Amino acid sequence: MTSKLNHVLLGMALLVLSGYSAAGTSNEQINDELRGPGDRDGSHSTDREIGAEVTRRFNEKLTLGIGNIQVRSFDHNVYLSGAVGSPREVEEAEAIARAVPGVRKVYNGLGWFGA
Repeated sequence: MTSKLNHVLLGMALLVLSGYSAAGTSNEQINDELRGPGDRDGSHSTDREIGAEVTRRFNEKLTLGIGNIQVRSFDHNVYLSGAVGSPREVEEAEAIARAVPGVRKVYNGLGWFGA
């Protein structure tokens, strides 16, 4: 049940983000609109910074090809999608994203391909 809910929430978030993109709104404008009061004064990480930090940590720590993971941050929630090489890497990616300061929750939509 939780997995289905996570997939539904991920799908909804991606639809919202794609709607903004279709309307010609940049990611930076979206992030500005979604920031809470604490974010505007620089006291908290922005979604843009969170996404960049998650990606940086993936590049540093994961043995898989980072091109297989898409990272989106929306309202301090991180959404992971794509495919990795094993179930262990799915869990590792989620743990790395969860450890980034400012992340409220990680929605892990990663799949894996095995040999």
